[in-house]
Amino acid sequence: MRVVALDPSLAATGVAVDPGIPPHVIAPPRGVVGAARLAHIDQRIREAVDGADLVVLEGYSYGSKGTAAYQLGELGGVIRLALHRMRTPLAVVSPAAVKMLATGRGNAAKEAVFAAAIRRLGYQGSSTHEADALWLLEAALQRYGLPGAVKLPKTHLRALGKIAWPGLGEAVKRGAA
Repeated sequence: MRVVALDPSLAATGVAVDPGIPPHVIAPPRGVVGAARLAHIDQRIREAVDGADLVVLEGYSYGSKGTAAYQLGELGGVIRLALHRMRTPLAVVSPAAVKMLATGRGNAAKEAVFAAAIRRLGYQGSSTHEADALWLLEAALQRYGLPGAVKLPKTHLRALGKIAWPGLGEAVKRGAA
């Protein structure tokens, strides 16, 4: 089973793919803004998720304010529409659920989530976007019992119950075999 996890950002969308592609970011070229930036990210995300059995996407941060919140809403819409058109199953994970999975607390600081990715997932990079994408990927590995899932405390695994997971039938059977 091929799972792609996305931590959306206008500057550096974190991407983690199972099996076996190192985490990376999708970053538009310097100076590309507005609709051109959305189009660039859309194209790169379509390339990243092509052939995926599941995409796990970090949901909106409803506490965000200002213009950036609207721009991230536009990005979220672009991503969701692309996945819909590609007929790719989607699981949306709230930022609080990502934090809970990583640290056991839904209100943990971004730095704590990053540190947990280093400690528990063996992450060796320097991007919080990649670290978040790795936690989104870990959520799917845990939920569907896929190879590579790490052992996490029950307090962390409570996050999985807060996510609407799609039924994936044969794709899960192939991936777990």
